[in-house]
Amino acid sequence: MTTISIITCTNSANNYQRMMDSFSAIENGSCEVEFVPIHAARSMTSGYNLGIDRASGDWLIFCHDDIEIIRSRSRMLSYAFEEFDVFGVCGTSRCQSSNWYYSDPGDLLGRVVVPGDYAGQEDKIEVFSPVEDNCKAQALDGIFIASRASVARELRFSEEIPGFTCYDIDFSYRCHIHGYNVGVTGGLLMKHYSKVDSFSERKMSDWKLNQRIISTKFNFYRKFDDGVRHFTVPFTEDL
Repeated sequence: MTTISIITCTNSANNYQRMMDSFSAIENGSCEVEFVPIHAARSMTSGYNLGIDRASGDWLIFCHDDIEIIRSRSRMLSYAFEEFDVFGVCGTSRCQSSNWYYSDPGDLLGRVVVPGDYAGQEDKIEVFSPVEDNCKAQALDGIFIASRASVARELRFSEEIPGFTCYDIDFSYRCHIHGYNVGVTGGLLMKHYSKVDSFSERKMSDWKLNQRIISTKFNFYRKFDDGVRHFTVPFTEDL
């Protein structure tokens, strides 16, 4: 039986419980799930490395506590576990900068549900690609990254990256350049309860610093810009 360890840095009991409950969508008789919460982590990278040391699963899932699995397509998700060494739900097939989103629009992959802009507004879905299959990728968004435990234990998270940003690009892109199969799966649709525009001033400052660290580390010369590369529509159950 495949064992899965879900590693999450969390300081919110309510968020964590909602996230845990939603993982019942992927539990079945073929896998066993353990949850590994990391409280009061000084950074995402140090917290995730602590989780790696504590986890016992064949697969390790690194995810935010402010996510909820909305839908699971079991066959496609099973293929992702077979096909990839590392996979997520959003990312890019060609990483060009220290943010996966700032690739060419045709290289973006995945979709995610987000809350409406104000209280009472219906959820929306941000669509980065019309393709809903499993696709090869070079870098992933950090809301959800699944990794074979052997890969995570070999490469680990780079603790020279402070705070809670850019850890995802660093880890997933290193997996790619080390020759592991990285991908985005259409087998999971997630809701993410936070947005970039809700980042604190401190987190935005840390993000800019980490962008420079990543750009230097991987010789990325493409800069961020304010262009919108996805489309957003109201979320309905048939999307």
